[in-house]
Amino acid sequence: MKYKKKEKEELLEADSSIEEKNILKYTLVDNLHRPPYQVILDTNFINDCIRKKIEPVDVLMEALNANVDIYITECVFGELEKLGRVFRIALNMIKRINHTRLICDHKGTYADNCLLNRVRMNKVFFVATSDVNLKQRITKKCGTPVLIFRGRKLVAENFHSLV
Repeated sequence: MKYKKKEKEELLEADSSIEEKNILKYTLVDNLHRPPYQVILDTNFINDCIRKKIEPVDVLMEALNANVDIYITECVFGELEKLGRVFRIALNMIKRINHTRLICDHKGTYADNCLLNRVRMNKVFFVATSDVNLKQRITKKCGTPVLIFRGRKLVAENFHSLV
């Protein structure tokens, strides 16, 4: 019995060292994504945070285990303003958190295309969204890491698969 316990411990140690090596390898290859991570928020993500009564900064820092710089495009502000009084809470929440406002130079306020183009040009960003369609487009066209909710937990997809 003792031999089996010892064997299990050795296997666990080997697994953890493999995982550490993969993370180290990823960090060496991917010089673009380093803490503090730069995260662009989508309208759906903001609405989900309000619905789940979660602070965006806290959930982002917990998911990435590092500090984050939050970026919000003018298109996202435009979408929230267009949605009316109901989404005034979202606008107030955005104004309360520390963020950088990204200026858009295109016409219209459709944020999905704006986010996709911005991420395609600057690969340093993560995208926090709850929009499945946008997630698929970003993953397929850019390969950029996407943060999505799974229940109440935020998960980084396509983060370690860039190696």
